[in-house]
Amino acid sequence: MKLTIILTDDNGRKYEGTVLLSQISDRRGSRMTLRRSARPNRLTLSFDQNPRAFMKRYANGLRGPQIFTLLLARLTKGDTAKEVTLVELEKHWNSMKALMDGPFNRAHSNRAKDSGWVDSPKRGIYVLASSWREALRLGND
Repeated sequence: MKLTIILTDDNGRKYEGTVLLSQISDRRGSRMTLRRSARPNRLTLSFDQNPRAFMKRYANGLRGPQIFTLLLARLTKGDTAKEVTLVELEKHWNSMKALMDGPFNRAHSNRAKDSGWVDSPKRGIYVLASSWREALRLGND
């Protein structure tokens, strides 16, 4: 079926276009369905992998502060009491720049702290906050 559409904008200008439409089958299940990508569930993490494999698996689609939180979670294995130095976080980040979308940026740690996902009890020391998993939910669309 051929369909012609004519639109008029607020200024009185007219636009015209032709579209070719095809009929959809009446049978159920004949339409193509959209498949969700097979992303791993970020809410159930497996800390048994090495840091590089862990980040490759779970960091896809996350932004800097979320990735910082995820890296801290991997290094502490989800333990909110374990402390990690900023130097160690930066070393791990920079060893896998391609997976992390570039070199380490200290703004990521500040933004993760501002979001309440991590805390810094002493200068240069980071721990996971009890709400750290919220960072992963934001990227799990």
